[in-house]
Amino acid sequence: ELRETVPAGFGNFPVFGESPVPVPDGFEEIYPSQFGRFVPNATQRPSFPTAGAIVAANWREARGLDPDAVVSIDAVALGYLIRAIGEVPLSTGDVLTADTVVPILLNEVLQRYDSGDLLADNLQQDLVYGEAVAATFERLSTGAFDMPTLLASVIQGFTEERLSLWSPDPAVTAVLEGYDLANDIPRTTADVDGFGIYGLNGVGGEPVK
Repeated sequence: ELRETVPAGFGNFPVFGESPVPVPDGFEEIYPSQFGRFVPNATQRPSFPTAGAIVAANWREARGLDPDAVVSIDAVALGYLIRAIGEVPLSTGDVLTADTVVPILLNEVLQRYDSGDLLADNLQQDLVYGEAVAATFERLSTGAFDMPTLLASVIQGFTEERLSLWSPDPAVTAVLEGYDLANDIPRTTADVDGFGIYGLNGVGGEPVK
């Protein structure tokens, strides 16, 4: 059952004075007074376990729901799932397929709703995004899909770190970490020096036309 789809903005979630989850060592020195305080910035630290904990805390505080898990899926991985469930029609007339989902959601929707009224445009865009999520979930919940293709799609999504899962349950966390599915930041071990190079796009942008 999909209870609701809620955009991250428009006052649906609070702006915290302090982070609802512990701030990792050193983060405040890089981005002061930002960690965990605004849910659209949940991935500012490139660690999905961190992002999952922030999202869960926001749903708990703003919506009264304590999630059993937090799942993230990008548009490319959504296309992988659609390979298994078939075409997903939307009320806008768009049809999401494995080939169309990325250009529709990441480009065409931004071009279509680009009146110059930022609030109105964002609301219209989020309606399409919310319907895309709801319609895809509805198709999955019917069980009418090709299981081998679905499993291959999920494995590909995890492998490419386009599909991520976080759980507050330590037993689930141990399984994810054991199979290298947690999508956490690189860790230094006795044999490997872990490091990452990341870009933070905080300046906004224009749709490609």
